[in-house]
Amino acid sequence: MREQTGRITIRGVGHTYIDQDRKQRVRALDRIDLDIRPREFLCLAGASGCGKTTLLNIIAGLVRAEEGTVSVDGVVVRGPGRDRGMVFQEYALLPWRTVLDNVALGPKLAGVGKARRRELAREQLDRVGLAGFADSYPHELSGGMRQRAAVARTLAADPLVMLMDEPFAAVDAQTRAGLQEELVRVWQDSGKTVVFVTHSVEEAAFLADRTVVLAPHPGRVHTIVEGRVPRPERRAVAAGPAQAEVAAELLHEIHAARALDGVR
Repeated sequence: MREQTGRITIRGVGHTYIDQDRKQRVRALDRIDLDIRPREFLCLAGASGCGKTTLLNIIAGLVRAEEGTVSVDGVVVRGPGRDRGMVFQEYALLPWRTVLDNVALGPKLAGVGKARRRELAREQLDRVGLAGFADSYPHELSGGMRQRAAVARTLAADPLVMLMDEPFAAVDAQTRAGLQEELVRVWQDSGKTVVFVTHSVEEAAFLADRTVVLAPHPGRVHTIVEGRVPRPERRAVAAGPAQAEVAAELLHEIHAARALDGVR
């Protein structure tokens, strides 16, 4: 039996899409090679249009790459699968279901019995600090609480890999810092592999073991920046000098990658 660890292997991934407004083909990604380690927290960063979300969607199986392969633990990704869970920027909670039923949806689709899936959902709601809101509806929650519910829903499905597309971009700075800290705690506790798209160098410096900086047009790996700062020393706000240095390096590399726009 193949060991399941959440290792992601990306080889030669390229993708082109049709711009419907300009009626022309656009090269979104070109020759992406990347190894994501088991239980790693990896961020994807870069200027707008560098293909971060496209690459995430290819890993998720929501988009089929025209070239190359993505595999999880040696199994080629050919579509969505239970080994990967997605947390979107928009909460994507079903408004007619309670928070508990939203979180229990993954286990329900997997055929888990009602009592057990509700138990799993309550466990994950407790993990993200929403135990008291199981019977609430999404519209009754704040934006930060809805995003925590979305994280709990992904965790309840128990994927090997969590894929997150700027999940905290729509909330205020104070709420975002709290969500970032909570996510790190949940990630460390769960041992899952996380791939996280962000526009914020400060967010990447706090969250990531490594950050992949993509160059734009077409999207390709420019460089990989190590997190370096030990986890206990990191702060979501009021970062120390070493963490601020990582953020500054990321910003420098993003600007350098942007300067290569269209250069081969």
